[in-house]
Amino acid sequence: MGRMKALLVVVLCWPMLALAQWDLKAVDSTFQYATVKNGAVYEVNSFDQIKGYIGSHGIATLTVDLASVNTGIAIRDTRMKKMLFNLAGFPEARIKMPVDIVQLAALGIGEMWPLSTGGELQLNGHQQTILTELHIYRISEKRWLVKSAQPVMIDAQTFGLLEGVEALRKIAGLDSLMPQVPVSFDLVFEKL
Repeated sequence: MGRMKALLVVVLCWPMLALAQWDLKAVDSTFQYATVKNGAVYEVNSFDQIKGYIGSHGIATLTVDLASVNTGIAIRDTRMKKMLFNLAGFPEARIKMPVDIVQLAALGIGEMWPLSTGGELQLNGHQQTILTELHIYRISEKRWLVKSAQPVMIDAQTFGLLEGVEALRKIAGLDSLMPQVPVSFDLVFEKL
């Protein structure tokens, strides 16, 4: 009976789904990464400016303004902008991945959809497929929460950022600075 009800909802709502778009509510969302320095010091940092949407054709796009990096220490933020990120050439990171909008719309309020998916990450002029485990919750009539079920590992070498990581390590006088960073997020989307 539950599948029949979901199918009926999809059939009745199909014209609205074809025009639907879900916009990211950045004020209610977080996008964080962690660093490990000297083999033991773990710090969580974030990006304060993100935007995104899920389009009517089932492609989710998330754009991260790299200049909005927030480590909690102004001089570190400045160093990352100048030494790690090539802001003049590549001021943003962009992730695109497919999402089944029929399944998304069929979720009941309070229900969770576990999703294993892949997407394309564009960062520093490089593009790479990333795999991620998501938990998608419908939290109200018009809002969905997309959470990383586990951190997504990003390797600086893959995106041509290893030289910048090494420069940051040296200027900070660190013995080590891990070039792999776990990224996690809680993204709230609202259907228009």
